[in-house]
Amino acid sequence: MTLLPVILNIAPHEKRQAERLVRYIKGLDGTDVITMQFKDPPGMRYPEVANWAFRQCAKEMRGKAFFWLECDVVVLKKGWLRNITDEYERQGKPYLYAKMIPSEFDKFSGIGVQGPDAYNQAPSDEKNVGFDEVIVRTYPDQIGRTDLIQHQYGDYDQNGQVSLYEFPRDLHVIKESAVVFHKTQYSDLLRIMAEKYGIKI
Repeated sequence: MTLLPVILNIAPHEKRQAERLVRYIKGLDGTDVITMQFKDPPGMRYPEVANWAFRQCAKEMRGKAFFWLECDVVVLKKGWLRNITDEYERQGKPYLYAKMIPSEFDKFSGIGVQGPDAYNQAPSDEKNVGFDEVIVRTYPDQIGRTDLIQHQYGDYDQNGQVSLYEFPRDLHVIKESAVVFHKTQYSDLLRIMAEKYGIKI
């Protein structure tokens, strides 16, 4: 199977962070990231605006599976996309998301392989939860899971209050099996990885 296309929507407030991520991924192993930008509809708020932006990208990709990046993702290893593409083909399901569910308060992560029918299967008018939650709940049999993708935002207490990870302090939470980590609230992990591989971002 040829490599999956990699898609990143660039929201206006994330432009600098997105550009740094694209440079890092290209410098890591030559992977090209397809970037898209759309003018947000006035008055739309998160998560509705994120769902809307996802559907704009999914519309462009109709009929093709694609790897969906977000600006708070860090690619960890060279050859990451080959690994994910091969696993996606092996499992044979339309979607491929993170396997580990870190907390009952953090069950969903939009990043991962989105199916060729994602445009039709993602919500068009959801204002309260992310598109990924809707897809997982509506089409559970179409979701593959892999340890190659790690989604872990922080440590949660019994009330759902989160202590966000900080790097390098919390590097120990990253699993050896992971080739992609989501999410890092700050750009510190990206900087650490860029320094490791000698990539100027």
